[in-house]
Amino acid sequence: NVDSAIGMFQELSFFTNQLYGHQVVYFRTLPESNSGDYVFKEWTLYKNVDRKCVKVMVPKNAFPSNMPKYAEFGMDFQIPFEIHLDHRYFQSIFGTKSEPRKRDFLYFPLLNRMFEIQGSYLHRGFMMAPTFWKIQLKKFSPNIDMLLTDDTRHFLDNVILSADQLFSEAVKDDIK
Repeated sequence: NVDSAIGMFQELSFFTNQLYGHQVVYFRTLPESNSGDYVFKEWTLYKNVDRKCVKVMVPKNAFPSNMPKYAEFGMDFQIPFEIHLDHRYFQSIFGTKSEPRKRDFLYFPLLNRMFEIQGSYLHRGFMMAPTFWKIQLKKFSPNIDMLLTDDTRHFLDNVILSADQLFSEAVKDDIK
């Protein structure tokens, strides 16, 4: 009897994610296998391996605003926010044994903003069955250690503006 209840709970989570989730573009990254740094025990290069449209849940639709937030140590502009992604739904898109990783990044068309995964863990719901991923996101900042495919680079060039591009006219006027 418990197995059917667990199955029903997981089905509800799966279909809730599909019906009410917000559409995002998910960029999956993996560490480059021959770029291991044995001194610092970390990967030095990451490559973008996949890009898919997925749906994610934002608890209470609490999207971050552009307004600065105040933390206990002063002003903080990059307080992370949380999203949920159903475990079975994620594996149905990216394959079994796949999981959201740190350094994966997402584009939210609704906000027209990019975010990077800061950390994630598999939340266990009813009867400790794995249900969904709780993912902490932070503002995306492109790094030189990321090996991007040509189509991903083209996509990001159309979405992201650098400060030089954004304020180029003002800088030119100041120089004159």
